[in-house]
This record gives sequence, C-alpha cells and structure tokens, in this order.
Amino acid sequence: MNLTKNILQDLSNSLIELSLQNCNLTEFKYSLDFLIYLQRLKLSSNYLENLPNHFLSSSIISMDLQRNFFTSIPNLFQSNSSKLIDLDLSSNKISILQENNLLKYPNLKTIGLTGNPLDCNCHLRWIKKWLRINYDQDLIKFLQWTCAKPENLVGKQLTAIREEDMICHENEKTTTK
Repeated sequence: MNLTKNILQDLSNSLIELSLQNCNLTEFKYSLDFLIYLQRLKLSSNYLENLPNHFLSSSIISMDLQRNFFTSIPNLFQSNSSKLIDLDLSSNKISILQENNLLKYPNLKTIGLTGNPLDCNCHLRWIKKWLRINYDQDLIKFLQWTCAKPENLVGKQLTAIREEDMICHENEKTTTK
C-alpha cells in the first residue's frame, strides 16, 4: 500500500496515536506535521534510513524508530519547542552521536540506543554528562548501550566505562559538536 497524505488528512484534528510498525516502509515523502494532536508515533520494524526534516508537529511526546536503518538522530521538528520526552532508536545503525542533534530535544528524558554499533571514543563523552543531567539515575544502570569501537572497549557497556577511557587517536578531531 502506498501511504499518501490524503489517507491521513481526514484524521488531522483527532489522531493521537499512530502505529505504522512492520509496514515495510522505506521512506516518507511528506511531513506529518499536519497531525497537530498526534502524541505517539510508532515506526518500528521498517526500512527507514531517514525522515523528512521537520517531520512532526511539536505535540509528539513519544517516538518509536526501533529496528530501522538510521545512522543518526533525525531532525524531527521545526524548532526546539518540541515536547518529545521519549525517543527509541534501538537496533539501528547509529555509531556516532552528535551532541547538537540530541540537544534539539530539550524535554527528552529517555532515549533508546540499545543494539546500535556505538563508537565509544572521545566524541561520545558528552552523552555520559547528558545522562547524568537528564536521565533517571536509577535507570542508567539498566541501559544496554554496548560499544562496537574502539577495540579496547568492544562489548563494554557505555554507562560502565570511564570517560578517561573514551579516547581518540591524534589524527581524529576532538570537538564534540
């Protein structure tokens, strides 16, 4: 089925939750920002690599993008005024996280990154600070974010390693933004 904007247009003033899980979606050619009351969107278990910029209205509080092909955190909203609290990007292809991509979501309290091939070098130190400030401290120990790189950290939990062990080689840039 080709999911067109017209199919959803009539629901624009009433739809609160939308689940398009396991729909073999490969792309969205349009934004869903016309769904002004949408609070929860589930797009897990598809074939998505990216989404259109400013994809959603700021009413979204929960977004499930598990089991797709994302390599970075998508730019979902037009401004930093999003209400997004929960973003699950587990089991994607994310190895590098840019701090400014996460800071676009000032209300974010939980992010799922389990099952991603994280590169736990110096460029990812900032996420440990973000977790200390934003995440429920009792839940941090349950995060299953495993390092795929560098070699000395392969298989270790990001939350269990020390920041000083997250090093970069001389030929790598050491900025985080």
